[in-house]
Amino acid sequence: ATPRAYDPASIAGTAAGEPAVAAELLRRVRAQARFIAVDDAHELTPAAADLLRLVAGPGGPLLLVGDPDASTQGFRGADPALLVGGGPPLTSSGAVPVVHLTHQWRQGSQLQAVTRRVADRIGVVGTAAHREVVPLRGAPAGRASVHVLRSGVHEASFVGELLRREHLERDVAWSDMAVIVRSGARSATLRRVLASAGVPVAVPLTDLPVRDQPAVVPLLDAFEVALALAAGDPGPLSAERAVDLLTSPLGGADAVALRRLRRALRADEIGGGGGRPSDELLVAALLDPALLASVDASPSAPPRRVTRALDAGRLAATAAGTSAETVLWAVWAATGLAGVWQRTALSGGPSGARADRDLDAVVALFDAAARFTDRLPLAPPAAFVQHLRGQEVPGDTLTERGEGQDAVALVTPAAAAGQQWRVVVVVGVQEGVWPDLRARGSLLGSQDLVDVLTDRFRSAQAARRAVREDETRLFHVAVSRASERLVVTAVRDEDEQPSDLVDLVDPPPDHPGAGLHEGSIERLDERFDEQGQRVITPAPRPLSLPGLVARLRQAVTDPLAGTDPARTLEAAAAAQHLARLAEAGVPGADPLDWYGLEPTTDDGALRVPGPVRVSPSRVEEFERCSLRWLLASAGGRSASSLAQGLGNLVHEIAADLPDADTATLTDELHRRWARLGLGAGWAADTERARLELMIAKLGTYLATERRTWSLVDVERDFEVEVDLPEGAALLAGRVDRLERDAEGGLRVVDLKTGKNAPTGEQVREHAQLGVYQLAVERGGFTDGVPARSAGATLVHLGVPTVRPKQQHQSALVEADDPDWAMRLLARVSAAMAGREFPAVVNDLCGRCSLRGCCPATGDGRPVTQ
Repeated sequence: ATPRAYDPASIAGTAAGEPAVAAELLRRVRAQARFIAVDDAHELTPAAADLLRLVAGPGGPLLLVGDPDASTQGFRGADPALLVGGGPPLTSSGAVPVVHLTHQWRQGSQLQAVTRRVADRIGVVGTAAHREVVPLRGAPAGRASVHVLRSGVHEASFVGELLRREHLERDVAWSDMAVIVRSGARSATLRRVLASAGVPVAVPLTDLPVRDQPAVVPLLDAFEVALALAAGDPGPLSAERAVDLLTSPLGGADAVALRRLRRALRADEIGGGGGRPSDELLVAALLDPALLASVDASPSAPPRRVTRALDAGRLAATAAGTSAETVLWAVWAATGLAGVWQRTALSGGPSGARADRDLDAVVALFDAAARFTDRLPLAPPAAFVQHLRGQEVPGDTLTERGEGQDAVALVTPAAAAGQQWRVVVVVGVQEGVWPDLRARGSLLGSQDLVDVLTDRFRSAQAARRAVREDETRLFHVAVSRASERLVVTAVRDEDEQPSDLVDLVDPPPDHPGAGLHEGSIERLDERFDEQGQRVITPAPRPLSLPGLVARLRQAVTDPLAGTDPARTLEAAAAAQHLARLAEAGVPGADPLDWYGLEPTTDDGALRVPGPVRVSPSRVEEFERCSLRWLLASAGGRSASSLAQGLGNLVHEIAADLPDADTATLTDELHRRWARLGLGAGWAADTERARLELMIAKLGTYLATERRTWSLVDVERDFEVEVDLPEGAALLAGRVDRLERDAEGGLRVVDLKTGKNAPTGEQVREHAQLGVYQLAVERGGFTDGVPARSAGATLVHLGVPTVRPKQQHQSALVEADDPDWAMRLLARVSAAMAGREFPAVVNDLCGRCSLRGCCPATGDGRPVTQ
């Protein structure tokens, strides 16, 4: 609860509890209200009844209209008993006449039968005479059906296709159809699926405060950042907000474009000798567009668009006589979205409905800014931001918006009350969800308090029955909204089962009402299997041009078309239909547009003029699987993991403090620990302890090795050309440590933070170490002057040992086969410049992040499948 805030019940209770204070006001109200009629009186709360009793006065004319079975506000205290005389009488005029309406004006006989079965599950409040109604004479009986799907995805797809078929085949207007869900939590997913299926969905703008409208959020962020920049404070532009702006409609970047931008900025940063992470570079690029000078046009377009909007807002904020309206307009005009959204909105369809909704939200934002400026003309623009962000409920707006849009209503039972549609789909009728039998007010015992105050002591069983009846009332309201067709859907899988409420809509063979709506749905043997369970409804085929094209293409490419005469005829007919669609310009119908049928764009070798660039750290990867090396080289690497982040921190400390003792190294670890962003908790404590152990092993290694080896350099870059029988290779890379022995021999040391180490046999011809030695011998670290290699060493800091595990590879000249590394380099460099890169199954395939692109595993498939 919010301090000093009132809900409707407390307002009504306060008004009814203080008549003496407002006696004159009450007299005037009674004089003006000569007759009081209350619609939906089944939603009356005790507080509202008290207020009504007070206003009507003794003997005042009062009309109550309602249905005790249609109450949807039980969670707010609504009590249907107040409609039929429960509690103190609302008037003292003696006996109150009761009129029961006897005709059903919405539903035909079959739908009315469903509604009656549901109503009979609700306990009688006062009398059940109102349930004895006569269906509309001469009206169609209507249809009711239940469909059980295998998953929530299939359920949402089924609903979308059903609505499309009703619209296309029966000419039912979108606005004559509704989807009803138990709670709003399911609405967002359904809205996305329906929109992707081409079903326009009506979404009330006032469902959210203006500040939370998707179209307004980035505008408000840009508005706030522009004001801060005008004041000389870039603080509000955090890395998170920069990403939000770039990926919003203002920037227009998707995940791929954002990744390319990060890589481009990071490459420029490293090339210039800097070390800022990509998050900082994104912020810097929005503050200083000069950083984008060397970035290609495609990845630099989103930040330039955002910067243009921020600059416009900043200039408007520094102008004389500025206001929230002028700054907001400057930002909006600079985005260029007005024309784009207007054209999209006029084009219709789901995207048009979304653009129309976004434009309405922007207009509401400007309307809020205008009202704020009118009320507080001297307030600075920043005050408008605080005002808007402080709104937690939708505010009133005088802005005119188009009414009666042709779109499907997506509502809860409470929102559906009092309305009707030709076609109604009730979605998600699952056991445990509908009915939701969890006790109301169980955390603070609010319902128990109400029961005590109203002298209505109830047992746990009675309380549970009351909750179930409230849930059944919601279902009654949902199924009674349909005038022609009612469809109820549910999911059955390992975790979910349909609710028993679905049996009231479509009774199973042994149900008492099974014969009451014969002919309205499929025959019993088609709806239920031999075990008496409902038959699963298969996932529907999309009733759309893309869906039709997909089915025709599937028939044309049927592998059995050449052996089965029937399938051959079907494939030929499908080909003719595809040809007609291709002539009409339908996307995907022309085989020239199909993936996998075009020839390879470039089947030449990767060799470029000059030596082949070889990184020693990638040689072992290439030897293990050349396809993975190729894909990773083209950018197919997975995002940085926690283990990589820990390893990078160890390498940074080792490079910055190459001769420090363990205590100094540990202090530095503690100082930099927060950069990992792991927070607090046992998981972070475990990783911190593991990192401290690695740092301790590093300190032990440095203390031990400095007795016999002297440090030459850390993080040393090298580049050296090696002549080979077929061309040349350019060895290039960076080593963790370069050390020298007493005789002047150079040794490359590679620090490893992983938990696994190679065997001794594998180290003898370890590819990475061998190529490092070739770089030493060819002068890669001595300005091209050949040097003597003293071998190479792996220092394992992450393996589960007390001391650092060292694995040394002897100098190449001391090996049994001194030329093994040169032959390896010749073979690898020739293959890297080739045209074929086979996938090789190996012991690391299970952990490969590129399995989806690999033809050697079941996870990878050609694009033509």
